[in-house]
Amino acid sequence: MKVNYKSLEEKISFIPFGSQYYRPPTPPMREWEEDFKRFRILGFNTAKIWIQWRWVEPKEGSYLYSDFDRLFDLAEQYQIKIVVNTILCCVPEWVYAKYPDCRIKDINRHIVWESGYRAMQVGGWRCCWDHPEAAKLSLRFLKKLVIRYKNRQSLLAWDVWNEASLGFCSCDNTHKVFTQWLKTNFGSIGKVNEFLGRRYVTFDEIPLPSSEDDINYPLMYLTYDFRTDRLKEQIKWRVQIVKEIDPDTPVMTHTGSPLHIRDSDNWKNAKVVDFYGTSIHQWSNIYLNPERASIWTNFPLCLDSLFAISPYNWVSELAAGSAHYGLTSLKHVHFILPEDIRMRTWTCIAHGTKGLLYWQFKPERLGPEAPGWGLINLDGSSTSRAHEAKEAATFVNQWKDFLLNARPPEAQVGILWDPKISYVCLMAGVHLDTNLYLDAIRGAYQALWWRDMPCRIVTPEDEWDGLSAICLPFPIHLHDNVAEKITSFVKEGGLILSEGGLGSYDARVRYSSMIPPGELSQVFGIVETETAEWQKKEVDFTTKVVIGKLRENHKCKGSSFIHKIKAQTAEPIATFPDGSGALFKNSYGKGWAYYLATHPCIYAARKWDLSTNELIGAILCLNCDERLPRLKEKDGMINMRILEKDSEKMLFVFNHENVPKRITILTDAEHKVKVLRGENPEVKNGEIKGVVGGINLSVYYLC
Repeated sequence: MKVNYKSLEEKISFIPFGSQYYRPPTPPMREWEEDFKRFRILGFNTAKIWIQWRWVEPKEGSYLYSDFDRLFDLAEQYQIKIVVNTILCCVPEWVYAKYPDCRIKDINRHIVWESGYRAMQVGGWRCCWDHPEAAKLSLRFLKKLVIRYKNRQSLLAWDVWNEASLGFCSCDNTHKVFTQWLKTNFGSIGKVNEFLGRRYVTFDEIPLPSSEDDINYPLMYLTYDFRTDRLKEQIKWRVQIVKEIDPDTPVMTHTGSPLHIRDSDNWKNAKVVDFYGTSIHQWSNIYLNPERASIWTNFPLCLDSLFAISPYNWVSELAAGSAHYGLTSLKHVHFILPEDIRMRTWTCIAHGTKGLLYWQFKPERLGPEAPGWGLINLDGSSTSRAHEAKEAATFVNQWKDFLLNARPPEAQVGILWDPKISYVCLMAGVHLDTNLYLDAIRGAYQALWWRDMPCRIVTPEDEWDGLSAICLPFPIHLHDNVAEKITSFVKEGGLILSEGGLGSYDARVRYSSMIPPGELSQVFGIVETETAEWQKKEVDFTTKVVIGKLRENHKCKGSSFIHKIKAQTAEPIATFPDGSGALFKNSYGKGWAYYLATHPCIYAARKWDLSTNELIGAILCLNCDERLPRLKEKDGMINMRILEKDSEKMLFVFNHENVPKRITILTDAEHKVKVLRGENPEVKNGEIKGVVGGINLSVYYLC
């Protein structure tokens, strides 16, 4: 769906800020009116509700809407907007009785019986949507739901799939759909056999995999691709139903994570909705975690990924209280503190999200999530976390005109995210480590976060225009079109930094005869001479030349693999302890290509190593301008985000340490500076000098 984000901002002319509220059967109706009064006191303007199919239609054709009718009435009375999250996966019991074969079969061909899985307390989770009759019934229910509430004044948006994910099913209906997908994508059985390395006679013979570590990588690869295509198609069906009845209300869906893999491709899904959202849950207090430095950067990475997916976006679920999964989980829980709510909420605002909903308003009281997640207490009394949320809500409401139209600065550096690399990691990593790719993405991002360098998460399908440099973390799988884009990018003056193993698996998921393949060996001026060696611990390497502001003999660490490299035209500019090349630099066309013989991005994600972060960041920023405003220097865990609207700027300076820090911000001219949060700074000669409190932030408005 081609979306005009400007029209969305006109249609939703405020920043939705509030919380998930009603997930039947909790909280009970007797508490609703007082809770909506509390919404208003906190400055909340939006509530999200779950409408589960099983709850509303317990008997076929008999619909029970009275609780939702009451909730909409109260919302209109207290001027609260409602986001309806349609939960079709809570399937009524009568559907299973009518169509027993709609139950999912797992990868081992075992029936998965319906259950009240975690968040699905009312039960019925979940059937196979490839069952044609069950799918029709679910869409019939959705149609009736939209007809009932489309004209309610408080209705803000339809969220058609909660944390959109399909899961695996091996039933006959799914196999039929898979077979048709193969016919559509390949056309002939000969082409499928060529891809799979098999000799099937008919499409019907091609099975769905029977194990997650199926030895036929190409078959697993196609299965992952099929599942992501299928999920997008099923989201599209729901969107079409809603749009046919209610064309004026925006339709969204949200993911459990922007870089989710296995059975969901968020970039695909976002094409069929008006806008996209994400859940971002934290499982403990990040400031008590020994690896907290790397955890900090996971959060902004999610937000920048979400912006790449959907420039107009919402954080649909932000944890408001500690996670629980039964009483035994209590020994593992660090209760979320006010500073967690403070730093994460303001980080969302600083990244330009256009809506924020906490999960959830009151602690859960039913099922394994009890008594977790609540922003306020069960008795309705407030908390210090709610106070932090109120402060942020007040700010958002006061500055909505700026925030609605503001955007982060244009990025100069990109990080390549290719979901198909994640497919290969899931297959080949079953026996090793399935998180290698995500860790590599996180490490590359972390290096740029440390430098306050805005970055863009790019995909093979995106245009790479406007970028000066692109990082290729753990790039072990490569399609021909990606290789062509890399070659063209460097030839035209761009800079590429690639970790080792570039294109180890080709487009048909076969191990490549030459790494890097084809013309890329000329672009990087090297070839890998031996199969990569798995490393049980980190590997050291040292630079031999000046790189940006880094002096020679800069010590760094890599991880996971060492790749044996033969230089052709490339210059080795860093070495391992044995003298072999660890980092190579090559001129190609108008640009430069850098090739690492190990994986510092993975190491950087798993261990906070400033020296390794600095190397990755230094290379990626060689082609970049030093733009203003920016921090003059780093003094510990300080970072700054910028939002821009025409000539206006809003600067958010975060201090992740528990002691106050002095900061100096360089600007491009004298500005009128207004302090929106924090202490008054000294403004002189294009510099803003101030102090940011411990685990806190300051916000400055420049005009």
